[in-house]
Amino acid sequence: MNKHRKSRLLLVEDSLALARVYEEYLKPMPVDVTHVTEGREGLMQIEKTDPDVILLDLNLPDMNG
Repeated sequence: MNKHRKSRLLLVEDSLALARVYEEYLKPMPVDVTHVTEGREGLMQIEKTDPDVILLDLNLPDMNG
């Protein structure tokens, strides 16, 4: 991994309040966070951005994590 590039983190979380907590916690870190609320959106993001890390909710509205 290029040490000058921020890591790409995909956050798949349907609770907006919890997603905000994660995003605030991650803010000082060298990471670009993409947040989606459903599993299908997460799958599309994986194909588009090839994230380095995925933080995945297990109980999503459209599928299980």
